[in-house]
Amino acid sequence: MNTPEDLRVREDTANGRPGPDGRERPAGNQSHSTHLRPSNMSLIRIRVFDNRTLAHGAVASANRDETVIAGIGAYYVVESLLGTFLAIADGVPRWRDRVSPAGGMFRKYVTKAILTTQRREKSIPGTVLVVGADPTFRVLARSAFQRDGHDVVLAATGEDGCRVFDDRVPDLVVMDVGLPVVDGYEACERFRTRGTGAPTPVLMLTGSDDADAISRAYEAGATDFQTKPVNWQVLRERVRYMLRGKRHADDLQKLADYDGLTGLPNRATFEQRLTNALVRSTQDGTAVAVIFLDLDCFKEINDTLGHRFGDQILSLTGERLTQVLRSGDRPMLERRLAEEPWAGRFGGDEFSVTVPCLPTPEAATAIADRIRGIFAQPFHLEGHELFVTASIGLSVSPVDGHDADTLLKHADAAMYAAKAVGRNNVSAYRPSMSVRAVVAGW
Repeated sequence: MNTPEDLRVREDTANGRPGPDGRERPAGNQSHSTHLRPSNMSLIRIRVFDNRTLAHGAVASANRDETVIAGIGAYYVVESLLGTFLAIADGVPRWRDRVSPAGGMFRKYVTKAILTTQRREKSIPGTVLVVGADPTFRVLARSAFQRDGHDVVLAATGEDGCRVFDDRVPDLVVMDVGLPVVDGYEACERFRTRGTGAPTPVLMLTGSDDADAISRAYEAGATDFQTKPVNWQVLRERVRYMLRGKRHADDLQKLADYDGLTGLPNRATFEQRLTNALVRSTQDGTAVAVIFLDLDCFKEINDTLGHRFGDQILSLTGERLTQVLRSGDRPMLERRLAEEPWAGRFGGDEFSVTVPCLPTPEAATAIADRIRGIFAQPFHLEGHELFVTASIGLSVSPVDGHDADTLLKHADAAMYAAKAVGRNNVSAYRPSMSVRAVVAGW
């Protein structure tokens, strides 16, 4: 019977290899057991090539003629699929003459474990746009990428590729340079001029690896390139790697652009989107409303119940705002808006809403009243029933301003005017409010 100190490991055996007792081992996927004790073990440190992390494995020296893996500890798969692992063994002198067998077996087990984790990380479905004039290339590409769970969209020309790019906004583009009329270089340049095209990775396929072709691909905005003929296994790995990189970049961008508590756009993102909406409204002759709201007496909630309750109220306010701004929950409008409104959090208990493409400025007041109505129902938090109200101010372009900064300033002044008359009110901006704000020190 084994003692608690014993380590019992099992090693798959090759057909016909002699065992420790000198007898032939049975053929097939059978195994034998070897008892190892901690005194025979040496800690192996595996250093990942790009110094991202360290993984540790327990390697034991067993019997007189062989070394086996006792276990592999925590490991982390780095982004690079070409990472090189270096095993450095201390305290096992006999390994000095058995580097090759021990290293080979070690790599076998570690690689198996790492690839298992990599397959899970690789399973990141995405939309891949494949642009190529050769129909055989398109068919093979679709088959290869669909095997990895990607949604594949095909285009035969650079013009078609640009059109599909605008319609689908893919996660990645694989494009041949040799395209009719609009070649791959020009198509890539067009992608980069799109508002949504800057972060999209583009993998260019070139017929040569000369310096001029490579430089031109990068100058056009390509993320990476691969020479033809295509090695499909390598191409699939590159696509997986680039999609993982895009996912991480998107996560970082989301942290920079959105409020972590409510998930709404932060102030910088909100103002940029408002500026873009104002440009479009000038072109199509519509109005844009800016609605600014501030929760009444929110400081008292934080002071009495704590910031944890305050954070929950802010999060639920964001959810209610998102819900009320959906098309199905806006019966106050006679027709569907050409562009959906959106909400943002400016910090603290301040939120703002942009309603673009309003048919008339008067429609903004109806929307503001509807937003005020989301606070009619109490917030139920951990056995507490909390009633919260909001003071709301609004401004509308082009009457109250033509730029984002002016509209936000005027909506803020209107909001303070709503607080001044008793809170839980909606006030539309009037020029006199700016004078009162200066005098009152709002």
